[in-house]
Amino acid sequence: MSPVCQRNRRTSQVRAAHLGGTRLSAHSPDELTAALPHLLGFKPEESVVFVPMSADLPIARIGLPTTPRDHDLAWEAIRSPLGRYARPGASVGIVCVTANREEADRVLQNFAARLDTIGIDTALMLWANDSDPYWGSSS
Repeated sequence: MSPVCQRNRRTSQVRAAHLGGTRLSAHSPDELTAALPHLLGFKPEESVVFVPMSADLPIARIGLPTTPRDHDLAWEAIRSPLGRYARPGASVGIVCVTANREEADRVLQNFAARLDTIGIDTALMLWANDSDPYWGSSS
């Protein structure tokens, strides 16, 4: 995995890396969340992880934004790494790792809408905490 970018911005640290020839096959929320530490190199906590559905996009992780300003800073940080490699039909899964389900729902909807503006579809949305992953899909 070669890093695409690393950036620190208050709560919005971005780590992105291309998976190259790596193929991930996850059949359940548990399998996907279990794979994240292996893909990222650490266990994400209070994080948003963008998992590419094809090899042309990087995998990326940001700190969970909690204020409107944090959402804007996080979007500013993630838009470039994902947008740079987006091709027609680009798609990601968004995994929000937090114990706060309501905040996760807001974050998932916010990023799905913003990704749509740069031509990236959200194939799935997943909220996960240490004990109860919830598998959802975008509308």
